[in-house]
Amino acid sequence: MGRLVGNVGRLFFGIVMIGAFSLAFGDAGAFTDPRDGQTYRTVRIGDLTWMAQNLNFTTDDSWCYGDDASNCERYGRLYTWDAAMTACPAGWRLPTGDDLNNLLKAAGGIGWRFDGDQENIDYLFAAAVASGDIAATRLKSRSPDWDGTDDLGFSALPGGSHSGDNFNDIGERGVWWNASELNRFDAWYWDMSSSNLVSSDYGDKSCGFSVRCVRE
Repeated sequence: MGRLVGNVGRLFFGIVMIGAFSLAFGDAGAFTDPRDGQTYRTVRIGDLTWMAQNLNFTTDDSWCYGDDASNCERYGRLYTWDAAMTACPAGWRLPTGDDLNNLLKAAGGIGWRFDGDQENIDYLFAAAVASGDIAATRLKSRSPDWDGTDDLGFSALPGGSHSGDNFNDIGERGVWWNASELNRFDAWYWDMSSSNLVSSDYGDKSCGFSVRCVRE
């Protein structure tokens, strides 16, 4: 059975409200995957080009949410970590922790914050929820797809997850793998929720999460 959330300290993206700042983003485009002919919107943010849609390339160890093909069309597929590591087209890859850190900074956050003390983690969680996560709001799709402003054109969607025999949280939470593994069983992921929190934790590699591919 897949284990969705680890039992170590959680990484949070701290948020600052700034009067004015410049965002290094733009250059919206498109990429057609030569393997199956599917076309994805893309957006340049900082030094990377991101797919502005979740990957929907069929591989072993991947699922449509609820085994419903229409969910793949809207939200992309959910992949195990091993499948995600090889699912991106040639020239594309899974983002690293540094890539995600830079993305969050571009969206108005202040990057990673980590504290292994549970009391401080709970405080940071409460503070993040109370203040609202400006980065999540700017990265999430607009209504009716989600509840963000999509200022960067990243268009995050709440595609949910797969764990064991269960599908969870479609319409409420988006979860994406990154390329960093914790150990032979677990790897890091990052997520956004309808509470406007952006966080990162580790989960069992057998879980099914969304994939966003990047390239230089």
